[in-house]
Amino acid sequence: LPIPSLVFGGKATYLAQVMWPLGTLIGSYFLLPMLIRLLIRQTFVGDVVKRIVWMMPWPATLYVVWIRSHFLDDLSLHLNTGHSMRQSLDSVLDMSEDPVLTREITVSLERGDLDKSLSAVLINGRAVAQVDAVQVATGEKTGTLVNSLSAIAVMYRDRFQRGLQAFLRALQVVIVMAAFAFIGWKTIQSYKEAKKQVDSVHKLLENEMQRLYRGPGDGNPIPGFNLEHLEDDRLPEGYQPLSPE
Repeated sequence: LPIPSLVFGGKATYLAQVMWPLGTLIGSYFLLPMLIRLLIRQTFVGDVVKRIVWMMPWPATLYVVWIRSHFLDDLSLHLNTGHSMRQSLDSVLDMSEDPVLTREITVSLERGDLDKSLSAVLINGRAVAQVDAVQVATGEKTGTLVNSLSAIAVMYRDRFQRGLQAFLRALQVVIVMAAFAFIGWKTIQSYKEAKKQVDSVHKLLENEMQRLYRGPGDGNPIPGFNLEHLEDDRLPEGYQPLSPE
């Protein structure tokens, strides 16, 4: 912090340079995440963002894996309580906050895919990947559907955790590089500003020296007079300093 300006600047300087950045920091860490969460969960803008995320590559795929894990986990819990397949799907869809998954599964149910198998509904509804649907079909045939759904949910949850850790590591590298780039840019700007001020002072002194020291006869300034070439206090031959008066 600029300590001298805080000491001598008064309340206005303290509020501008301490309280305002501190309030911005607190808002960024606490208020902003809450507002973003409400915006995504309860507004049309959030639904649009979710639809876009389904079409984007990594790291947006982390959201898809997270949604799938929760959907399959809730579905296995409802089936385990003795609900029918259709009742369980309707209950899970009512709790789901993802518009893409809700729409795709609803369309699949209306098309009658549930009459074929649950795996067909989950594949067409994008609730599971094509390769993971084999385990669902196996659970339907062997009577271990609840365990199969729970196992796939756990697999998606583990995949989400690993992907999240990789994303955070990459984000850390980006933040560190951005911080060093900003520090370097500020250092260069400070050096340029200091050099500009030094050059200004140097030019002012040079003009003042040219005004004080004039040549004999016509009184013109010393030709090419430059402080950088002034090795001592002596003037060139034939020149003498003006009187202060």
